[in-house]
Amino acid sequence: SQAMTDFYKMMEEVNELHSTINQYRKEGRYEEATELAAENRSTLAKRQALTSAQKQFRALRNDMELIRRSKELTADEKRTRINNMLARRNNLAARMIRRFEEQ
Repeated sequence: SQAMTDFYKMMEEVNELHSTINQYRKEGRYEEATELAAENRSTLAKRQALTSAQKQFRALRNDMELIRRSKELTADEKRTRINNMLARRNNLAARMIRRFEEQ
């Protein structure tokens, strides 16, 4: 869904920024790292919430896989459960996008 695409794009941007700051520190470029972190404080603040949401997506994906493999559920039951999980996932992604676009 578009919400998931937007979520992962935002996650990638935040992680790239975080990695760049860490790389600067590793290279001894502390002033640049501090400056970059200060300039992007609001973006970096998103990282913890995005990571938490990503873990929830992973758990949903794992649950969907268990449902797909189930021998006890009918195809219709599987489809209904998976569709509900996909809706939850997409709603969470959309909420995260709205939350951070407002900031």
